[in-house]
Amino acid sequence: VLVIPPLSLFSTFAMRTMEASSPSAHMRPERRGRLQEYQQNTAFVGFMMLVCTSAVVYLTQALSTVLVPLMWAAFTAMPLTGLISVLNPLLIKGMRCCSIRSYRPVRNKGEKRPWYLNRDVAFEAKQGEAFLRLPKTDGELLLEEVNEPDWVLLPRCLWFRTCCRRKVRVKDLRPDGGHEVTIPDREVNRLVNSWEYYIRRSDADEAGSDELMVELFLDHAEHYPALVPPLPQMPNLTGSLEVDSTHAVSYWVAIMVAMAFVALFLALFVWLISVGANTLSNNVGSYVHGGQEFIVWANGYAQEVLPPEMSKDLDHKAQNMLNEQLPELASSLLTMVEGLGFEILLFTLYLLFWTLEPLPINREVSNLFKTYLLQKSLVCLLFAALTSLMLLCLHCALWHILFLVCFLLNYIPE
Repeated sequence: VLVIPPLSLFSTFAMRTMEASSPSAHMRPERRGRLQEYQQNTAFVGFMMLVCTSAVVYLTQALSTVLVPLMWAAFTAMPLTGLISVLNPLLIKGMRCCSIRSYRPVRNKGEKRPWYLNRDVAFEAKQGEAFLRLPKTDGELLLEEVNEPDWVLLPRCLWFRTCCRRKVRVKDLRPDGGHEVTIPDREVNRLVNSWEYYIRRSDADEAGSDELMVELFLDHAEHYPALVPPLPQMPNLTGSLEVDSTHAVSYWVAIMVAMAFVALFLALFVWLISVGANTLSNNVGSYVHGGQEFIVWANGYAQEVLPPEMSKDLDHKAQNMLNEQLPELASSLLTMVEGLGFEILLFTLYLLFWTLEPLPINREVSNLFKTYLLQKSLVCLLFAALTSLMLLCLHCALWHILFLVCFLLNYIPE
């Protein structure tokens, strides 16, 4: 009598055979455990990458109305902040050049001094001291320049010290005496070259001294001093302080001017699309006629090249597609213009966030990106304007849309 063993015995034998033939069968228990953990972690990472990719694709499709303005705002914020950084000092220079007053009265004094400081002020920082030493006369001028309002920008009756307070920039920082002394790499509790600080008169200042003691602060409210005792082992330092001519009011004026440029560009963008869509819908017959001529030429060429069964209904199908798609294209452009209002609102809000709260990026890197994108934007606008002007001179009815196409195709690839 042939006795057939149960199925469980076959499965147990197969599993033991596979385990014996696997690479981890002859490993030590601790190595086998590490291999299993590695396999589990790899499987988990692959699963999470697949799930995250699927989630990103789904959210991108579902939230395209919200994400597209965010991406455009990110692209626009860099050249916009670059434009603001260019406009800010230009506004101050323009105000100074247009001012009819070359002097401003010093508060509570009868003498008159130049109403802005046009030179750097040397300073000395001695070892162990949490303040800087400046020459008395230049130090008084420096404090007056950075902590008093600019009368050209605000009249005397509207004195807002907190709005017009300026910063000073540390320049030419070096050890005293020219000795090569190691300065700590950490930029904490010490002076840093090219950094900007708020400044005020120190409590340690003596009235009869020929030097003025000043303290530096990182914030406007003077809560975070730049130097806090006990100080690290730093040598005696010398350098100069440069007045940053810009302040909060000039920065806000520069923001308003830059946002006016953005609003003008958005209005121009909507106008170009709407005018181009109307022009396309009004000249559908002309484009259909041109398409028919192209179809006739292409059909004749296809009959010479392609087999008869392939080019039999090519003319009829292309004609029907042309008659249907062109009106639909014009109507879709008009519908897109009508639906741009919400996206433009989101774009403006995102752009305000990017502009008013910029990312904390290194100054040199930020200036490089802002300068590059600003110059790139200006070059692309100039190229698109010249191209559309040439098309307008050639009586091309779609120069409005081609201006946008030319600008975007030049701006986006990089």
